[in-house]
Amino acid sequence: MRPANRKLVISFLRPLRGAAGAATELLDRLNARLADADAERVAPEEEKADDDKVLAVREARQAALKRRDVDLADRLAAVEQQLLGSGTPPQAEALFPPRSGKSARDERVADIRNRLLERTSRPEDDQA
Repeated sequence: MRPANRKLVISFLRPLRGAAGAATELLDRLNARLADADAERVAPEEEKADDDKVLAVREARQAALKRRDVDLADRLAAVEQQLLGSGTPPQAEALFPPRSGKSARDERVADIRNRLLERTSRPEDDQA
């Protein structure tokens, strides 16, 4: 391989290698969380709640976690909470935190804008 081509190939492969490593790390963390969710599962005989509806919802949520259907698992956790009638958190935590629709970048830009507005003098301030 010619030296010029080698430089092009190497410069192209480095970001790909980094992205593949990051994706692998994220998948490993997701698999670990799913394995933890399976390990936290309590046998139905040992559960505190004797209600058949609660047991059915818990089993359905565990099946949803195995299928990696996070939205369904979160909705089933809310149903379980409602059935139990208490403010206790569900048995397993949500895999992904809920998003408000705003990104951290939007919040940072709004914060910078507010600080600039606070520090900038106004024509009304000069006249007073």
